[in-house]
Amino acid sequence: LQNGIKSTLKCMTKIPNLKSAGYWAATVTTCGFQVANLVESMNIMLSGSFSFMLGIRLCRLAKFMLLTTILFTLKDAADRDRLEGTTFIELNFLSSVSLATWAAFVFKEAGTLTPFGAGLSIFSLFSAFNGVASVMKKKS
Repeated sequence: LQNGIKSTLKCMTKIPNLKSAGYWAATVTTCGFQVANLVESMNIMLSGSFSFMLGIRLCRLAKFMLLTTILFTLKDAADRDRLEGTTFIELNFLSSVSLATWAAFVFKEAGTLTPFGAGLSIFSLFSAFNGVASVMKKKS
């Protein structure tokens, strides 16, 4: 466990190229929301109110955890210049759709484009662009 944590932290502090920087930013962003959601869930549990909201928070936490893991995996692949692999191409498209859906939800709720929604849109486009570029590079 200790070696795994050290390895992960080492990977997160290493940004060898621009693609890695983009995935790093997206990973840190989703990880931040994961921590905030975990704190909200803990506050609901500590208040003794095991309501429907707790279930929603825990479901959202699971989604954040999955998206953070996907983005970290893509960051690691970008570090090693391995984004042309089929799995990484599919993960790029999956993260792009997930981030675009999240951005659309934020836009709908806010009624306007917010900086947060714009950031999600940029991460979505970044991931989609890398997926398309990897497919094109793989075919040539």
